[in-house]
Amino acid sequence: MLLIVSCGWNIQSATGQTTTTNRIELDNRDTTESQIETLKKDFTEAIVHGAPESLILRLIDRRRQVDNDLSGQLDRTHRQLAERQRDGDPVENAEAIASLRRERSLIWLRRIELSAMQSECFLAGSPDAVVAAHETVRLIQAASTELPSRPSEIDGRQRPGDLVAGELNRLLIDAHLQAGEGWAAQQVWSSQKDASAPSTAPEKLVMSVRIDLANRRYEEAERSLRAFYGADPVNAANSTAMDLAMLEFLWSSPLRDAAKLGNWLDTIEIRGGPFARRRAETWVARQRQLSEKPSQVTSDPRLMRADGRYYYRTEKLLQAAIAFAKASVQDDRADRAIDSAVSSAAILQKLTKPDAGKELLLQVAGRFSDRPQSADLVLQAASLASQSVTANDDEVETILRQCLLSWPQSDASRSARDWLIEILSRKGDLLEAARFATTVPIDHANETTPIRSRELWSRAVLAADDYREALSVMRGTLGGLDESNEQFDTEQLRLCLLALLGDTIPESNKIIDPIFRRLAEFRTTPEVTTFGDLWDRIEQNSNLKAAVRWRLQRDIEQRPETASVIASVLLQHDGGTERDRLRWMVQNGQTDRALDFMRTQMRASTDPGQWLRFMASTLSTTPRSHPQWLAHLKLASRLWTELAEGLPSDAPGGIEAQVEAIRCQFQSGDRAAAIAKAELMLLTNPPEDPELRTWLNGLSE
Repeated sequence: MLLIVSCGWNIQSATGQTTTTNRIELDNRDTTESQIETLKKDFTEAIVHGAPESLILRLIDRRRQVDNDLSGQLDRTHRQLAERQRDGDPVENAEAIASLRRERSLIWLRRIELSAMQSECFLAGSPDAVVAAHETVRLIQAASTELPSRPSEIDGRQRPGDLVAGELNRLLIDAHLQAGEGWAAQQVWSSQKDASAPSTAPEKLVMSVRIDLANRRYEEAERSLRAFYGADPVNAANSTAMDLAMLEFLWSSPLRDAAKLGNWLDTIEIRGGPFARRRAETWVARQRQLSEKPSQVTSDPRLMRADGRYYYRTEKLLQAAIAFAKASVQDDRADRAIDSAVSSAAILQKLTKPDAGKELLLQVAGRFSDRPQSADLVLQAASLASQSVTANDDEVETILRQCLLSWPQSDASRSARDWLIEILSRKGDLLEAARFATTVPIDHANETTPIRSRELWSRAVLAADDYREALSVMRGTLGGLDESNEQFDTEQLRLCLLALLGDTIPESNKIIDPIFRRLAEFRTTPEVTTFGDLWDRIEQNSNLKAAVRWRLQRDIEQRPETASVIASVLLQHDGGTERDRLRWMVQNGQTDRALDFMRTQMRASTDPGQWLRFMASTLSTTPRSHPQWLAHLKLASRLWTELAEGLPSDAPGGIEAQVEAIRCQFQSGDRAAAIAKAELMLLTNPPEDPELRTWLNGLSE
């Protein structure tokens, strides 16, 4: 079965991407641009989505190796530049010198950029962020003495020197903010505030807001934000950086409101897509992890979901499961609550805690029972229940029944029904399995539905202690079906099952299926010549073959006048077991052949008495209307006597055989001999059963 599975859950999809763990292998060659871009991409993943500490440490180690290599490249560039400036014709070397200066500038910018990205992997103001940010500041200060202050070309584009200086100032301000040094960021900002803006207006505004927040100037930050977003934040100019600045303002505000933070996360996703939301969630989760112990407090469920994703991506699985679970039980929005429950349950499954996941899924499904998605939760709960160390079919069955009862039209109920039928069949409750296989919503039925229904009803009726009671259940179930379609014609199902199993034979001309139509015809008027072709088609299906054999045997018992023909065709076409063939020989009137067959089986058997008993029982149960009824009773009496003589007189089997021999002899008309044997038995070996003694005494009366 399916399962979360099986019923398939993608934890990574639910919680976001993970960070790559590939490592750059450095050698004596220079670090390539592709290696640097790969490292930047991995840093971006860690910044946006979060990453476990072990992965962050590997990223830092990779950056250190790249920085050492870039530093070596920078030294070589310095030497080459000095040689060019010292030797040769200045005019002839001008192009080479300009190229070396561009290379020098690019190396510095790469080193600073990677250092800044490292600091962004940590929460601003945290010890790790401070150390990394101070290294960025040191690199910027060193670079400032070398980068161009006049027009130059970097990355293949002509850019004025003050643009490069402006970029350095931006990175320097970022570094001070990451280090928690708002005052230093303010100093740098003030020193270049009136210079030509190196960035677009929103980017300049972002810096102003972040500096205001770092220095706790909340009113100034709010005015700037209001000016940017106006009355319609969703449709304001697109700027993820500005959106994150608003998030920082909402978090930093003395009047922090969890619901407003949650609303803004939704707005960020509308404006910037899932990537922007993940970055915002990671920032919030880091803040909450540091200051709020989010798994222990009540908060907006959207923030708890952010916690869950962040914890999962940082490999704190239990905390992630708890955060998602708290979100699922507190969220009033069904789709989010259900998604949170699934995420939590999937992580709990990974932690081998399926019972906790099962209970959570059932709880959330109960809260939103009017939603069809809740059926999926219940089905997944059943899957988790099946994985528990105390798993048992009874609990899984209960959950699956709940799914079918509460959400019968859901897609999940299809799988639930199949799984439930499998469980019921395995535990031997075939009537219930057949009932569920038949009471299928018409929209869920297909061409296999009537086939499975017929097979299960056949198995159920054949296995029942009282087949008539099983047939009654079948008729009641079929009578309650009031919908049909081309793939599941419920009236045809009823007619076919009655033709196959019922005591009453339906009118064959109403049955469409040729096999069941011809079966009904044969049962109504048995003829040897009409059975061969029908049996060729029946015996291709072992379940159908067993059901037809069973039904025809019942017909022999209920309508003795058909016994000879039915037994004949069964002998000719079915084969059956040795006991089947022996019974059919008797029913077909081939008594001598049956006796020979019995003796053959007795000689080959380690318990020959069982064959005597079976043959005698078969003969003694011949219906009175059978033309050989009297002869069968006399032969049965002799065989019972033979069996009794071969057993100890006081053995239970021996006493039974003596009594049955007397009974058959009496019923065959030889009453005097039967009474004499009864009196002798009462004198020499009376049965302990008082009812048998009473019966034996009553023969002479």
